[in-house]
Amino acid sequence: MNMVQLKNGKAAPEPAVKVLLLVLRGLTENLEGILALYELNERCKNPKHPFFSKDQEQLLVRLALVTPEGHVHEVVRDVVLSTVEFKGDVVRVNDPLVVTP
Repeated sequence: MNMVQLKNGKAAPEPAVKVLLLVLRGLTENLEGILALYELNERCKNPKHPFFSKDQEQLLVRLALVTPEGHVHEVVRDVVLSTVEFKGDVVRVNDPLVVTP
């Protein structure tokens, strides 16, 4: 399996990164998804971060971004931390890969 280098310094399977990017970008299409993405980003930074609402938590579980117990898989965490950027009320899902010359 082809591994790719992420901006957070970790390596991840390329197919997983591609699928996660599709899912994360899909979350930016509506307010519920953006709120869920914010909660996921916070949970990735701090595993003890409480979800603001059950709606966002359930959405993340349905999308397999979080386990029913509230855990974030290591690959998901690494991709989210390398990809998602919140600045004020703007959210971006950036390219998570390290650019090699």
